[in-house]
Amino acid sequence: MRIFVKFVLSAAVLLTIAWKFDFSAAVRLLSTISIGTIVGCLLLLLFQAWIAGVRLSKAVTLLGHRLELAPSYRMTLEGMFFNQGFISFLGGDAWKIWRLQLSSVPLADATAAVVLDRVIGFAINHLVLLLALPWIWGSIESAVVKIGLLMLAAAGIAGFGLLLALGIVRDRFAFIIRSRWHDSAVAVVLLEVATVGRHVVMSFRKTLQIGAISLPIVAVNSLLFYIVLRNFNTAPSQALDCALLVPAIMEITLLPVSISGWGIREGTVIFAFGALRLEPEIALAASVAFGLFGLAVGLVGGAVLMIERRRRQDAQPPVTDEARSRR
Repeated sequence: MRIFVKFVLSAAVLLTIAWKFDFSAAVRLLSTISIGTIVGCLLLLLFQAWIAGVRLSKAVTLLGHRLELAPSYRMTLEGMFFNQGFISFLGGDAWKIWRLQLSSVPLADATAAVVLDRVIGFAINHLVLLLALPWIWGSIESAVVKIGLLMLAAAGIAGFGLLLALGIVRDRFAFIIRSRWHDSAVAVVLLEVATVGRHVVMSFRKTLQIGAISLPIVAVNSLLFYIVLRNFNTAPSQALDCALLVPAIMEITLLPVSISGWGIREGTVIFAFGALRLEPEIALAASVAFGLFGLAVGLVGGAVLMIERRRRQDAQPPVTDEARSRR
């Protein structure tokens, strides 16, 4: 039911955007993207997935387990496939947890590793957002966008501060939670957050090293928008300002309220880039192109999943008549 609601929301927002703005102009702009640009953007996303695989491998190592880069990269690509087909990043993260369990990582540690990987990525994305705000602040014409960015910045700082605070008092906090809420869903979530915070506090230097790995991931998202906007003949300075807003857009898109961010991303991009005097049709085309590139790489992840599944089936010994009779 929730997936259906998210699908309806995505479709409703996209239809509203198509009705309110010149969707045919956006389609014409999409048709002008060169083959070289498409190939370059797809290669950038594959590189981004590889860096994300490195980060996941390091997060698993921080939890005291070992995950080689090759299977970590495969899990990341497969996770991107589930991100596209289900509910934002949650589907991909659930898949990674399940795959880590198959790799002999206990459920608690697998969950903590994936959550830690996600938290570190979010923290670095938010840091880039904070650093970019002074650069683009004077170019933003909308007071509403400025207030929204300040609220987003404050919420991110408060959230990460809460994570660290819970990590510092994790043991005492866990006792209070278990005594009051026992095994409720709220208790499980809060304990998981506190556990991840504890790992961040206890291994802060290693966490910073993993965070440094996230910088290229954030940069690729902004670079993709910059490349596409320049392909649409947007002025370099304006394209750069829009690219610096991408970290904020990605945080809003991460909200699990639509199918893989579709609709929410397009509406946010039109509104945010509009505050930088970019025409809505160009913003819409850039957002759709970004989504289509992600969808294409997600399909690569689906192909990897199918190949791996076929390889495992071929590796299994054939079932003999004697084995069938025993069944």
